[in-house]
Amino acid sequence: MKRKMWISVWLMSLLCVFSGYAQNEGNESSDKEQSDNRYNRREQWYVQLQGGANYFFAENNRFESFGKGISYSYAFSVGKNFTPVWGARLQLSGGGDQGMHDAWEGSPKYDFQHIGGIAAVTFNLTNCIRGVKPGEETSPWNVLLMLGPGVMHTFDFNHVQESYTGLDVEGRNHFLLYGGAEVSYQFNKHWNLNLEVSADMVRDKYNGVECEKDMEGHGHLLLGVRYTFGKD
Repeated sequence: MKRKMWISVWLMSLLCVFSGYAQNEGNESSDKEQSDNRYNRREQWYVQLQGGANYFFAENNRFESFGKGISYSYAFSVGKNFTPVWGARLQLSGGGDQGMHDAWEGSPKYDFQHIGGIAAVTFNLTNCIRGVKPGEETSPWNVLLMLGPGVMHTFDFNHVQESYTGLDVEGRNHFLLYGGAEVSYQFNKHWNLNLEVSADMVRDKYNGVECEKDMEGHGHLLLGVRYTFGKD
C-alpha cells in the first residue's frame, strides 16, 4: 500500500516537473516570438540623408588629374532592419559628373548630371560577429555592408565644345551594380552618424562616349545622418 502511494507521488511529481518545463519553454518561445514580431513590425524603419563627393572612372578621363574627376553627390534612403544582421535599403541618389576627352591642355571638356535609384541588401557585420539577437543590446559602433542593383539616368550635358564630335549628349538610362560599406556611430536611441564608401559600375557610353572598356563607374564618399523609428 505504502509502495503504491510512493509510486503515485513520484508519478505526480514527475508530471508536474514536465508540465512546468513545457510551460516555461512555451513562455520563452512566446517571449522570443513577441520580441521578433515587435522588431519586425514597428521597430527599425529608418530614413537617411547623405551628402559628399564622387569620382567618375571612365576610359576617356583616366589620364586627367584626380581633382578634375571629383564632383558633388547626394542621397536619400529609406530602409528596414529585419533582424540585427539583415536588412534592406532603397536609395535615391544623384550628383554631377566630369567628362574629359583626353589629357592634353585645351582638349574638349563637358559636364553633366545623374540621378538614380538603388535597391540594396544590408548586412550588419558588427552584429553578426557579436551574435546579437532581437531585443539584445547592440554596440553604438557598427559596420554595414551593402550590395544591390539599380538604375541611373544621365542628363543636362553642359559646356560641350562643337569640335568634340565623339560625344552623344542625349540623356540615357543605365543599369548598375552597387556595393558599399558604411561605418556608423549611434549617439542616441534614434540618431546615428555614418560615413559611407561605395562604388557603382555602369555600362559603356554612360558619359556619352564609346570607349574600349565595357564598364565604367563611380566611387562615392558620403557623410550622413540616419533616424531610426521606434528603436527601444
